[in-house]
Amino acid sequence: MNVRPFLWPALLIALAAAVYLRVGREMPDFGVYRTAATRALRAEPLYRAEDGHYQCKYLPAFALAMAPFAVLDPDAAKTIWFALSVGLLTAYLRWSVRALPERRRPDRVLLLLTVVLMAKFYLHELTLGQTNILLGTLLVAALLAVQIDHPLVAAGLIGAAAFVKPYALVLMPWLAFSYGAATIGVALAVLGVGLALPALVYGWSGNLQLLVGWYQTVTSSTGPNLLGADNISLAAMWAKWIGPGQAASALAVGSTVAALGLAVAVWRRRRGIGLKPGKCTERTNASLSK
Repeated sequence: MNVRPFLWPALLIALAAAVYLRVGREMPDFGVYRTAATRALRAEPLYRAEDGHYQCKYLPAFALAMAPFAVLDPDAAKTIWFALSVGLLTAYLRWSVRALPERRRPDRVLLLLTVVLMAKFYLHELTLGQTNILLGTLLVAALLAVQIDHPLVAAGLIGAAAFVKPYALVLMPWLAFSYGAATIGVALAVLGVGLALPALVYGWSGNLQLLVGWYQTVTSSTGPNLLGADNISLAAMWAKWIGPGQAASALAVGSTVAALGLAVAVWRRRRGIGLKPGKCTERTNASLSK
């Protein structure tokens, strides 16, 4: 019996179990999601200043999506979330390698190098019980969907990812320019459904109050968190270098515009080397079929 295909999964399961025994009682961010889900099931306000550093900053639809964890025992909920995160991390790593247009090293080598270089950050993510792995998996899946000529599926995945972290929508201009306005329509439809969904629990006026509360919470809590160790945004970079203030805010805006401009320039120059959307479809299909 050939056991080689089972070696990596077995090693991953053993490693995940060892990590969970070490961090399973922590996962403070997951506690935020579970608390929000509990409140959503009771149609209670989600965004409360008294929660302090652990305020919910996710859209109301995300709280409803986490509802299954609210009805479970806390330890069972943590275990399941941790297992899902490890499974998504596995998919994220494998799909990230598969999505590379020109791989010059074997998949195993690329995966090993990635894990060795990024293990610290993956472990930190699992320790916090964060959602960045979920976000990354959805966006890499969207990239793979584009590569096999399913841009509408990619648009739906990006729309769904926006409920995990809204800045997933930064990919929409690229998708629209590459594949047309229909992709925007699909993404907006997913967003519309997600934004309206909490009205089933809170009613229309209650849902509107939630969305206003979400916006106020996000905008009012951004400044105080800029100097946090886990904040690695451009705004945080300038605030840490020169101190919070108008100068740091202006430099953050300028850096963001420059970064987006660079992305647009790179995208436009792709045409000059013969790379067009959908060009790697055959290679990606062959890769995914392995």
